[in-house]
Amino acid sequence: MDKAQIKAFIAARVAKELKDGDVVNLGIGLPTLVPAYLPENVHVILQSENGTIGTGPVTDENRDPFHVVDAGGSPSAAAPGACFIDSASSFALIRGGHVDATILGGLEVDEEGSLANWIIPGKKMPGMGGAMDLLVGAKNVIVAMEHTAKGKPKILKKCKLPYTAVKCITKIITEKNCQWPQLFMLLDSFIQFSDDKKPIVTRDTALNILKAFKMYTQLANEATSLMGACSQKVCALVNVFLTLNPNDGKIGIDEESLSVIKDEAFMAGTAVLKYTSSRLRYGDHSRAMIHN
Repeated sequence: MDKAQIKAFIAARVAKELKDGDVVNLGIGLPTLVPAYLPENVHVILQSENGTIGTGPVTDENRDPFHVVDAGGSPSAAAPGACFIDSASSFALIRGGHVDATILGGLEVDEEGSLANWIIPGKKMPGMGGAMDLLVGAKNVIVAMEHTAKGKPKILKKCKLPYTAVKCITKIITEKNCQWPQLFMLLDSFIQFSDDKKPIVTRDTALNILKAFKMYTQLANEATSLMGACSQKVCALVNVFLTLNPNDGKIGIDEESLSVIKDEAFMAGTAVLKYTSSRLRYGDHSRAMIHN
């Protein structure tokens, strides 16, 4: 796919996340393509942080660049029934948790669900705008972006660019996959490290992850065999560690087992997402891809 096709592909996938009646805030760039791909039975209310509730498509007839612009300063339009409010009221709407979803682009995201999207040090940027408020105020935060930039991964263990907000992303959607950062945080709680930097497992954390993936296995009766198989494998491995560690001590975990647990857990988590929303669709890249 060329660049234009990639952006359209991502926008179409993001559109499946929105429900009829949602109040949605769109970031600049790729997110503005999303409304064109909404299903016929899904109508959303587009909110702009500069004070428009109910923005619509710009045409030659309604184009008014001197009076109606979006948050990025580009020409915008008011859909029938739209209203204009002051900036303070607009941000009260955002900070009060009344925006159902915000869709933003990203320069970098990491496995904790943190986002860096407002500045590249040394380059001239317009500023953070309302992104920081949207990331902590919206009910769902969807990052829509290309998987790489000039061949370099944008999904990292830890963001290297300045953060916009931390541990805030609900979902990451690229042309390769759909990811659920909260699952990474669950897995990270399972693995701890000894003083000599070797991975270890404590009984409490093992019990926590066992409880979570037993739930996935139960859901599998109604959902997919992939989720059931992956969840059972995770549970079996964790049970081995619990058997070896009947008390509250700590035991070592070999790298191969750790890798298997994480791989299977990612697959199970992806299948859970597929079960919990009939709007989700996955390609061949169902496993999360995290890069150092």
